[in-house]
Amino acid sequence: MSRARIATLVTLVLLARGGAAAEVVVPDEGAAATQSAPSPTPAADWLTAPYPPERDNLWVPTIETIAAFVVVLGGTMINPEFSNTSPPSIDNFVSAFTNPPTFSDGDNGLINYIFHPEMGAEIYLLVRNRSYSPWAGFAYSSVASVAWEYLFEGWVEQPSAIDLAITSTAGSLFGEARYQLRQYLIEQPASTWRDVGIVLADGIEAFHRWVAPPEVTPITHDGVPDSCGPAPRPEPTTGLALTLRF
Repeated sequence: MSRARIATLVTLVLLARGGAAAEVVVPDEGAAATQSAPSPTPAADWLTAPYPPERDNLWVPTIETIAAFVVVLGGTMINPEFSNTSPPSIDNFVSAFTNPPTFSDGDNGLINYIFHPEMGAEIYLLVRNRSYSPWAGFAYSSVASVAWEYLFEGWVEQPSAIDLAITSTAGSLFGEARYQLRQYLIEQPASTWRDVGIVLADGIEAFHRWVAPPEVTPITHDGVPDSCGPAPRPEPTTGLALTLRF
């Protein structure tokens, strides 16, 4: 056999081996795509997407709180016996500022230990859901509690020391527990039960989002839009800063 033929055979053998090796190392495109695909994440929707920073002012919660106080005060006038109040008078209002708060307001346990903490929690959440810290939420709830006792309820009864102590303290603890529960549910895969839990954890926030839903912005993976991921959420203000934006 000539040298040329031998060289040709050697070349063919090497090419055949190289092709076989190439076939071994070529990855399966479907398997690679499956392995590199990101794991599913909760979908962003009107219940979970963040609002823009412009929402973080306190005009809306302040107006809503005042409106709620007016409605509740009107309710006490409809059924004074249930709320243990007297008809509104200027004498009651003056007495609220000239005499110390009472430790025996005559209210039952339902009003003192359920209604008042619930009121404090709702006011706390109005601020907490606008990227404020727990301390800011507690401060706002405390100011609102004092305003209720003196500027609103002071027209029908003497301010209550029990209410002043319970409303913002217990209310803030209850409100923060509900806030953390809602944050946990937001991170869960989208489902009917998750949405129900979010609404139950904070019904007023859900109502706000239903009336004025936020824009849903999908996250991206390597620059590619992905509708399966939640929009980035702003970090809440931490520390003792109590800057309240109006």
